[in-house]
Amino acid sequence: MSNTFTVKTTPGEFESAGLVLRAWQTVEPVNISVADLNGPSDSIIPAAAVDVYVVKEWYKRGPNFPDDLYR
Repeated sequence: MSNTFTVKTTPGEFESAGLVLRAWQTVEPVNISVADLNGPSDSIIPAAAVDVYVVKEWYKRGPNFPDDLYR
């Protein structure tokens, strides 16, 4: 597993990114932390400018979503 998550964007623009963590067995609680983001030419986005959200997994059933697709 890597400890690096890379997102590229243009200065002045907003960019969203997603990271999925999926456990196939019971695990201890997971802690997510963000450090300052460092870019080219010594540019920095402070960690305080990064929003981290937790989203619950959503199961959808229907003709286009087989029951075993998300298990």
